[in-house]
Amino acid sequence: NGHALAVGVAGIVLLALGQWLLPARPVALLVVIASIVASGVLDLQAHGVHVVGRIPAGLPSLGVPNVGLHDVRLVLPLALGCFLLAFVEDVSAARTFAERSGDSLDANRELLALGAGNLAAALVHGYPAAGGMSQSAVNAKAGARSPLSLVVASAAIAVALLFLTHTLDALPLPILFAVVFVWTPAHTWA
Repeated sequence: NGHALAVGVAGIVLLALGQWLLPARPVALLVVIASIVASGVLDLQAHGVHVVGRIPAGLPSLGVPNVGLHDVRLVLPLALGCFLLAFVEDVSAARTFAERSGDSLDANRELLALGAGNLAAALVHGYPAAGGMSQSAVNAKAGARSPLSLVVASAAIAVALLFLTHTLDALPLPILFAVVFVWTPAHTWA
């Protein structure tokens, strides 16, 4: 789709220019806001540009998943494989960023953190958690220097879930892809 390609390329160009002309500024946030406005004004969805769409408002409710023993037997092999891949990706990303900052990495702590994160996600009926290169790269490029940045990001997500879900409906997906593409270091794509 030419329109989607144009939106994605425009996002990449704006993000790259923003990094060059306005370092240490929330350029990605500004591009996201501008794309939401443009999506509404230009009716991008009518031109075949996919948007985020409806996001359920509110915080997730706590509860034990309704899973039977039969379900566990069916899903367990796939779940273990996915968990292993998530752990490898998590440790790889953590090792890359630890080497950059001169920190050390404890793979056992990473495994425990990944397990705890997935347990917490299950209790709120969320998606499985995994540390990845793109999320870490965006966080680092935004200037994060400590784990406190994750607390701030979580608070921002909670605010968005409570008050901004309707606004985010029109966010073009090519802009999200552009943010990940531009903010992920080039050597991680190899």
